[in-house]
Amino acid sequence: MFLNSSENTAFKSRKQASSTRGRLPAPDQQAKRARLLAPPPADPCDNSNDSGLGVDFNEDESLSGFSRAVTSDGSISLNVISQPESQHRARYQTEGSRGAVKDASGQGHPVVKLDGYDRAAVLQVFIGCDDERMVNPHLFYQACRVSGKTASPCAESCVAGTNVLELTFNKENQFTIICDCVGILKQRNVDVAQRVENACAQKSRKKSTRCRLVFRTQVELPNGMTETLQVLSNPIACTQLPGMPEILKVSRTSSSSEGGKELFVLGKNFLKDSRVVFQGRGWKNEAVPEKEYLQPTHLVCTIPAYCGSSLPETVEMFVRSNSRQSEAVHFTYNQSADGRWGQQVVQPPPQSNVCELLQDLISAKPLPPQSGTSVEKFLSDIEQQPQPSVTAEGDPFYLATAGQTESSVLDPIVQ
Repeated sequence: MFLNSSENTAFKSRKQASSTRGRLPAPDQQAKRARLLAPPPADPCDNSNDSGLGVDFNEDESLSGFSRAVTSDGSISLNVISQPESQHRARYQTEGSRGAVKDASGQGHPVVKLDGYDRAAVLQVFIGCDDERMVNPHLFYQACRVSGKTASPCAESCVAGTNVLELTFNKENQFTIICDCVGILKQRNVDVAQRVENACAQKSRKKSTRCRLVFRTQVELPNGMTETLQVLSNPIACTQLPGMPEILKVSRTSSSSEGGKELFVLGKNFLKDSRVVFQGRGWKNEAVPEKEYLQPTHLVCTIPAYCGSSLPETVEMFVRSNSRQSEAVHFTYNQSADGRWGQQVVQPPPQSNVCELLQDLISAKPLPPQSGTSVEKFLSDIEQQPQPSVTAEGDPFYLATAGQTESSVLDPIVQ
């Protein structure tokens, strides 16, 4: 008897069931089977999109939405009076507090004011994505409470997996809140991946290190309706800023007015937007480093042409990176050959008697016995030579006669 494929599959399943009838699987197999068959646990934070920057929440408890700072009738508005600083290094879970977010001046803290409202209201503060219009909680950064003697009292809660700090608008503070208790906490990538449904997609995308403070409050209109006002702060970079650029050594300290030569600069904290600036009296020129050789510790650029009016001129050369510049070093533009590392600039021959130079050397500083004997022998050899020849220009030039002597005579003197 032959069976088709469906009948054969049913026959095998009945045979397996009969063979295992009356036997219970091992406890570890039961637990494994239960884990496989059980539905995944509900995670309030497991509603993220694939951007890796924010979380999509349910409609009833969402912190997302379009930013709206004024009510529909235009009578009440929520405004940021003092913006936060543009850079604040977020605190990691394994380190201590790095303090509250400062304002743009660095002397105070962000200030939020509720205009046109005369009743108490709750201000919610959380960390959002770097988006000008859309409010979306950040996935990798959370708001954390910073305690202090002068910090404003605030409550901390969790709304759909997002940490929210709550402060109160009232008549005592004139409906103006100084947010001096708001810090930024960096979430571990491993913890974020566990909360996200598509963890592989999250790992493949670049994580954003910029965020915004989101200020949110609910007000009641005269007609009895309630509206939610949300306003975003300016972007905040949550990473540590690189150090000040620094020049340690350069391959050239001078150049001809035409420029065009390569300049090697060794230093620190060079970024992708680095520029080598040459600044003289009333002019400035920049050199763009070659991308292939641009590294945090060195760069290569082409010396720009001289733009001044008089040569030679010593100008200031410095490196500018991310709106920060290094200390200036001196660089000279001239019409002669430029200097390099280890290059000896050829000096013109002295226009004086070699014998007089050696006599001045002996009288100015006593020489060792060996050098003194060599000098005396050299002088005696000079006296035995014929009169010095005259150069084409007609000037006596004793070096022409001295060059006829053996070079071994001058070796002890040079040494």
